[in-house]
Order: sequence, then C-alpha cells, then structure tokens
Amino acid sequence: MGRMSSISAESPISAPRELGEARREKPSIEFTWPVSAMVMLAAILRLAYLGHKSLWLDEAVSVSLASLDWKNFGQSLWLREGNMALYYLMLRPFVAFGQSEWQVRLLSPLAGIATVPLMFALGTRLFGRRVGILSALLFAVNACSVVYSQEARAYSLVVLLVTASTLQLVRAVEEPSYWNWALYALIAALSLYAHFFAALIIAAQWLSLAALPRPLAPVRRWIFAVVLTAILSLPAIFFILTKNIGQLGWVAKPSVLEFYHLALFLSAEGGKAIGNVLLVLSLITLVVAGKEAFGIWRSCGRSLQSWRYAVAFLCFLAPIALTLLASLRTPLFFHRFLIVCLPAFVLLVALGLSRLRPLPVAVVLYVGLSIVASIASYSRTREEWREATRFVLSQSHPEETIFFFQPWGRVPFDYYFSQMGGGNANVSLQEMTVNKLDKLSNRHGEFWMVIYPLPVVDPATRDLESRLNASFSKRMVRDFRGLRIARYEPTAH
Repeated sequence: MGRMSSISAESPISAPRELGEARREKPSIEFTWPVSAMVMLAAILRLAYLGHKSLWLDEAVSVSLASLDWKNFGQSLWLREGNMALYYLMLRPFVAFGQSEWQVRLLSPLAGIATVPLMFALGTRLFGRRVGILSALLFAVNACSVVYSQEARAYSLVVLLVTASTLQLVRAVEEPSYWNWALYALIAALSLYAHFFAALIIAAQWLSLAALPRPLAPVRRWIFAVVLTAILSLPAIFFILTKNIGQLGWVAKPSVLEFYHLALFLSAEGGKAIGNVLLVLSLITLVVAGKEAFGIWRSCGRSLQSWRYAVAFLCFLAPIALTLLASLRTPLFFHRFLIVCLPAFVLLVALGLSRLRPLPVAVVLYVGLSIVASIASYSRTREEWREATRFVLSQSHPEETIFFFQPWGRVPFDYYFSQMGGGNANVSLQEMTVNKLDKLSNRHGEFWMVIYPLPVVDPATRDLESRLNASFSKRMVRDFRGLRIARYEPTAH
C-alpha cells in the first residue's frame, strides 16, 4: 500500500497536513515509453479495419445530421437530436472532407486513443504509478472501448470527456483553486453535450466529495463549480426537460439479463466464450479492489485516501443505481448508454489486478484475452446495409420503386445509394403504408421492399407484410444481417 496506507483517520487539525503530504508525494505522471507504447497499441487496435464493416442505422443518422446545412442542423438538434450534439458538431468537418466509412468514423478512434494517457494520469494520481500503467494498458485493449472507437457515434467521445472530468476533479481536490474548479465545470458540461448519461458521472463525482473530511471539503469552490456547470449546461437541461418525444421509448424494463449484458459489455463487449472468462476475471479483480477500499475506509474514515477509492467506485456504481432508480418511472437501463462507467470500471479492474500474484501472469492473461476479444469484434457487423444496397442496385431496373416498412430504414440505404452512384438512377425510394399498399394493384409491376429491422416484432409491420404477401408474389428474397430485401411482382391469374 506504500505511503497511502500509512495515513490514518484525520482530525480537523491534521487534515491539511494530509493534503500537503499528498501534494509533495504526488506520483509522477510523466509519459514515458510504456505509455507511448500503449497509445500505439490503442491506435493499432482502433484504426485496423476501421472501414471494414457496414454502417448501421445510428451511424448513418450521425452522418446524415452532420451533413445538413447549418439551419437544418440547428433545428434538428433543438427539436429532436439534442443528445450527442457536441459529437455531431465535431463530426461536421470530417464528413465535409469525405464520407467513406473510415472517414466518418475517424473522430471516434481519435477520442479513444486520446483517453489512454488520461487513464494513465487518473490511475497514477489516485492509486500510484503501477495502477496508472495498468489502467492505460487495460483501456488500450478493452474490447468495449475498441468497438465503440470504431463507430460513428458519440460513445468514444463521452468516455474521453468523463475520464477528463474525473481527472480534473482529482486535480481540483488536491490542488484547490477556482481555476481548477472552473476547468472541471467546463469539461463536465462538455461531457453532458456529448451524451446526456454523462450527467450520471457528474452526480457520482459530486457524491464522492462526502468522503472528504470537513476541512478538505471544498464547499465554496464546489458550489461555484456546481453553479457554473449548471449555467453551462442550461440548453442541455432545457432539452431534457422539454423535448422528450419518446426517443427512448424502445428501452425495455430492467431485467437480470440486462445486468448480465452490462457486465459482459464492459468486460468484453460480447463474445460469450472469451467474454465470460473476462467477466469472471473482472469480477475477481473488483472484489479485490472492493476489499481494499473497505479496509481503507475502516482504518482512515473520511480522508483524502478514502475519497480516492470513493470517487472510483461511485463513478462505476452510482450511474447504474441511478439509472435503475429512474427506470421505476421511465425505462432507461440499457447497457450501451452506461458506457460512461467504463473508465471507472477499467480503473478498478486495474487496481484489483495490481494486487494479484503472480502479477505478470495475471496481466498477460487478462490483456491477451482482451486483445483476442477486440480482434474478434472486427467481424461482428450490426447491420449489412452496404451489402443490401449493392444487391438492390445490381438487380434493379429504371423506374422501379423501393419501399421501406420503417421510414428510418431509408437513412442508411440513402447513404450507400449515393456512395455507390445510385443517386443518378431513376429509382424512387418511398415509405410503405397501408394506404399505399391498398392503392397498389397488379398493374403496378415489380417493386422492392426493405423489411427492417429483423426480426420483425412490431405488430403493424407484421400485418403490413402479411397483407403484402397476400396481394403480391415474392420473386426474390434475400436476408442480410438486420434486414430483409424482397422483390415483389403482380400475382399471376
């Protein structure tokens, strides 16, 4: 435990001495060659096969929003798409220079790579250089981070910002000044604009301050930071309170299965074989870290050292607990949104792993499995819109119509339609409705139908498909991951 285990529970007189000693003995966070090597490893894992997989619906929505003119872009954010607004804004220069898969995704791996040195600095400041190095290493190879560093969504960016805000919080507590607290408030507010679930991390950070002894509790500066964060976040807060039009209406009520999905998600982002092994190893390290934190609390009580453990555990557990509590009214508990817990999760796994013996064996096993899980993710495609669009374009004829059961299915199809030169073809893309189906007759000729998403669970979509199959004959059907393409023709009499 080193110097930190020697700090006992502090009285009001000795608490300032604890802070002074912490400043004098603060571990060096110089970025030496091991950290540089981890950054390189993170870059290799995140940039490899960046454009290999097809965009899926949410990624295509990101590109579509970022490609709008400024007027429509602002209106879209204000009326419906306020979540991830900072990401969409930062994505605009990337799509302006090109819209290939790797170009529109490039922002995410850059954010993921930049998080690695921040994880080193955070782990070092909280628990020492060994934990800092392990935190950077584990984050570099973490499959969850790798996967979401290869998507054109805001998840990698929000992970970067919640890591930065936690690091700045530690700095503000250990080196209290209004400037440090103001910088913390700015980063915290930016994280909220990257993804609204960052608010859960902000709440956890504020709750952690209760673990500080009263002489070290920065009440005035904390109030200053809270007020400044609230002021900077006013547009986001207004959107959350007034623009709820069912964007999360698809989220199911919390279940034991979703808890398992969350644990597997943070450990390995899927892959049940390797993922379950990593999950078990992660749970072991979390138990070790938890026992150490409990021992520190028993021996030190409210102290700077206890707070270091508190901020790590609260940033991991509090968002989960708060989401469950909110789900009693409106279901919000979904594993992908809780990626904001990933930095604290990796930090605690690194802390527990650093206490296992023999350490080299434990590290090689965990890191090796994580790299395998990351590489395996390259072949997991969410939705095969690229392949489906290419298939339709290769089979369609001029004057044909392509119908969509769900209107948002047009977004990824339009993206690839234009990328493949289909924009010059005389093909009509339309949403299928009951009224349009009733107007179709056997004289309409052949047409295409894009059935999305698969499996079909929406009753209205099932009914529409049944009525379509009763009125027309399927000439061609092909299933792709996440969707189905069918070609219909008039029923022969």
